[in-house]
Amino acid sequence: MVEITADMYSPDIDYNKMEVDELVQRLEAMEKNNEQIKRENQLFESYIIRKRKDESTNPEEKASRLKDIRRRYGDKPMILNPERKYDIASLELTALKANIDEGRTKSETLLERLKAILEGTDISIADIRKEAFDFGRFLSSAENGRLGKYDAEKLSKYMYDKLL
Repeated sequence: MVEITADMYSPDIDYNKMEVDELVQRLEAMEKNNEQIKRENQLFESYIIRKRKDESTNPEEKASRLKDIRRRYGDKPMILNPERKYDIASLELTALKANIDEGRTKSETLLERLKAILEGTDISIADIRKEAFDFGRFLSSAENGRLGKYDAEKLSKYMYDKLL
């Protein structure tokens, strides 16, 4: 297996002299390395976004911070050492856990609310079914069997009693 090293991407490598198996191994190692770098970049981007939200938006502070960074590093690329990478990853893990806990709390609250609404709806449905059953029973008792019509006085009294 090809080791992932700094010279892996060197322009001095002559790929024409390599065997196909070695080229395949080198390609797989490069793809694995690139995936690792993509994951690190996503982690660092989320860290930067979170830090920007946390920091004040005062333009003078931002300008001062940028001047300090330029003074310290100049035009050289800034390279994070493993300890700093670990610190950033730990901070992001802590923030992610806090987000998960907050989401869980919100979800549980929403679930409780929805359960209460569902329970109230079930009670309302049961009440409506009971009322429909009672009204059906009333109609059968208020019907004049011979004429097939309902007694208006009984129906009026039933409605009046239900409204009160």
